[in-house]
Amino acid sequence: MQELITKIIPILLLILFGYYIREGKIIESKSMQGIRDIVIKIAVPLLLFKIFLTMEFKKEYIWVVFTMMVFFFISYIAGKLLFSLKIFNYRLLPYVTTSFAFGLLAVPLFQGVFGESSLGAISILGIAQELFVWIFLVSILRFEFNNEKISLRSVYKVITTPLILCVLLGVVLNILNVDVLIQKNFILKGVYDSVDSLSSVVSPLLLVIVGYGLVIKKHYLKKAVKFVFVRVLVVFTFGYAAKIFILDRIINDQLFDYAFFIFLILPPNLSIHVVASEYCEKDEFELSNNIVAVSIIICLISFLCFTIFII
Repeated sequence: MQELITKIIPILLLILFGYYIREGKIIESKSMQGIRDIVIKIAVPLLLFKIFLTMEFKKEYIWVVFTMMVFFFISYIAGKLLFSLKIFNYRLLPYVTTSFAFGLLAVPLFQGVFGESSLGAISILGIAQELFVWIFLVSILRFEFNNEKISLRSVYKVITTPLILCVLLGVVLNILNVDVLIQKNFILKGVYDSVDSLSSVVSPLLLVIVGYGLVIKKHYLKKAVKFVFVRVLVVFTFGYAAKIFILDRIINDQLFDYAFFIFLILPPNLSIHVVASEYCEKDEFELSNNIVAVSIIICLISFLCFTIFII
């Protein structure tokens, strides 16, 4: 119990520190946005590169990725069907019910309790999520809201996304067993150590960013809570259906069970939130902001309860 509390305290303090930075106006929002871009677009991909380069790559992971992408698609369809009901008439609902902020919270929360060496258990879920978001969800959003069409340029943008590139590179080099060569070559070892140093700042900065972004406006609170409840209901219903009937037959690992629960309690994907902001009305965007903030709070409360439960 004491060891667990010791691990959780830094998580809470870093989030509170981020909140204090915003409330004290120590860093302007534009500056924090720059920091966030550096962490999400550079540091997180490099961390995932390191994880996939060194982790034990199992063939069943392919089926995990496929199953998760089917789950994401079904959750999107569920959001579409709910959107057709008057009580849930919110254009972004299908994107709320199917996306997860893997880069923002999954890494620091899971690493904080289980350690960096265990990140592979949740990273495989995150990769399925990122592939789904950038190959399918972002394209559909732009087509639906701005009538953009799928083109070679849009496909190129997906393939050259830093996170996708780093993951694919890490997997390929892992399969080729290049990690052994890296450790023996002093130049490659120096490059690897540089990547390792940069990726080590990911978790603390992400938690500070989370705390900085916790802004809830009373006007949108009731609606935000309603749509967060819908999200939780959809992702847990279809998520655990996929796990019980498919994933449990593929992977029998308690650490993966923990990773799966933590993944499902994550807030909506922030990349979708940013892309949607280009096309949404002000009220839709403000509601989206509040849905993310409420989701983050529920995620943190659920995470604390979960870590206490698994002791």
